[in-house]
Amino acid sequence: MVDQVTRAMSQQEMDRVLERKAKEVVVGAVASMAPPVFVEGAVRHISVPLDYPVTFNGGTISEVVIRRPTMREWRAYLRECVDAVKERGPGADDDVDQVWLSVPAVVLENLDFIDASRVESAQEGFFERTKSSPETETADSSSSTSDTGEPSPSS
Repeated sequence: MVDQVTRAMSQQEMDRVLERKAKEVVVGAVASMAPPVFVEGAVRHISVPLDYPVTFNGGTISEVVIRRPTMREWRAYLRECVDAVKERGPGADDDVDQVWLSVPAVVLENLDFIDASRVESAQEGFFERTKSSPETETADSSSSTSDTGEPSPSS
């Protein structure tokens, strides 16, 4: 039966099927590999002490530890935020846990305003680009704007 099916396919069609199968094997092999591990010595977390600690689930929270997220975690978080807003409306993304924080979203949302602001500010530091990145230097040096915000002609 298989011979009858393969005989009905042209050589070009057979090559496409074999190529697709080869890609599936490669993708499967990559998926089964252990993920990379970060090199020792790189500091990937910070701790933000709280001026006004809180109790939650029977414990006291006096600091929030922030770890740099991986790309996989970041993408999953963004998808969860989009899904939450679609399901429950604007603001629902505030309830989505950020797995790189040591506290769930419900705790973060109920911290003292200044404590929460310090946590968010520290977190933003993980997402900033360095001043020496090529994209920043190119963008800063290649364009300027007038007082009205319009692009200025190059001199």
